[in-house]
Amino acid sequence: MQQVFKTLQRVAPTDATILFLGESGVGKSTLTRFIHDYSDRHKEPFIEVNCSTIPETLFESEMFGYEPGAFTGAQKSGKQGLIEQADQGTLFLDEIGELPLSMQVKLLKVIQERKLLRIGGKKERHVNFRLITATNQDLKRMVDEGKFRLDLYYRLNVIPIHIPSLQERKDDITILLKHYLQLLNVKYHESKKLHASTYALLIDYEWPGNVREMENLLERLILTIDDEMILPEHLPFEVKKNMKDSSWGLVSENIEKTCLKEVLENVEIQLLSRAYQECKTTYDMAEYLGISQPTIIYKLKKYKDRLSC
Repeated sequence: MQQVFKTLQRVAPTDATILFLGESGVGKSTLTRFIHDYSDRHKEPFIEVNCSTIPETLFESEMFGYEPGAFTGAQKSGKQGLIEQADQGTLFLDEIGELPLSMQVKLLKVIQERKLLRIGGKKERHVNFRLITATNQDLKRMVDEGKFRLDLYYRLNVIPIHIPSLQERKDDITILLKHYLQLLNVKYHESKKLHASTYALLIDYEWPGNVREMENLLERLILTIDDEMILPEHLPFEVKKNMKDSSWGLVSENIEKTCLKEVLENVEIQLLSRAYQECKTTYDMAEYLGISQPTIIYKLKKYKDRLSC
C-alpha cells in the first residue's frame, strides 16, 4: 500500500480523473475521501453516488435533476441532480460498472463538455467537478462483452489505482485494527482494547469482506462486549470457524476443543517472539503489541524457556 499512498499524494492536488479498482470493502470510498480532503476542492461538496442502488428508471432524474412540472409527480420547484450538487467539488461514482448503458452516454457527454441538461429543461447548465470512480468489476472485459462503452472507459481510466485486498497486505492489518478501534471508541465513548491474543487471531484471519468487514466486526464487539478487554472468546463463531491454520500455532478446527489457557499462552509466545525479533527495546515491543512495558518484562520472564528469541 505504500506505493498506492505515494500515488495518491501525488495526484490528490490535481484534477486528474481516478479509477479505483479492487474487491468490495477494500476501502475505495475512504481513499476517495482522502483525495478530496487533500485537494484544492476540499472546502467544496463531496458527493458520493452508489450506481448500484439507484433504479434505472430513476437514475436520470437523480443524476441530472429536473425542471418544475417535468413529469407527473415531479416537485413543483424542480430538483437539482447529484451531478449539479458536486459543482466545484468532487463527484464519486462508486460501482461504476453498474451504470446502465443509456446513462453511460449521458455521463460521457457531461464529462466531455462539462454541461448538463435537466429533464424537461431547455438550457444547459455548466458544471465543474473532479470525477473519481470505483468498481470491483473488470471494465475492460465488460467493454469486450458490450456491457460498457469503450469511449467512457478511456475517459475514466486516466489514473487507474488497484487497491489490494487485506489478504494481499497483511502488514496493514495491525495498523487498521488500531485505527478503527480508536475511531470507534471515540464514536461510542468507550475505551475497549484488544488483547494481544485477539490481535494475533485477527491478524491471521483472511478477512473475505476486507476493511468493511473489519470495521463492522470491531463496531459489533465494542457495542456488545461488557468487558474493557476484548478476548479471543468474544470473537464471533463465523470468524473463528473460518480461521485458517495459523502461523501462531493455532488450528481453526480445534480452537473450540483446546484448553483456552493453552491457546492463549501459545499465541502470546508467538507474538512475543515476533515482537522481540522486530523491535529493539522492550518499550518498542510494548507499543508493537499494545500493552505496557512492565507487562512485556513480566511475560518475557514468564516464557523465557519457551521463547524462540
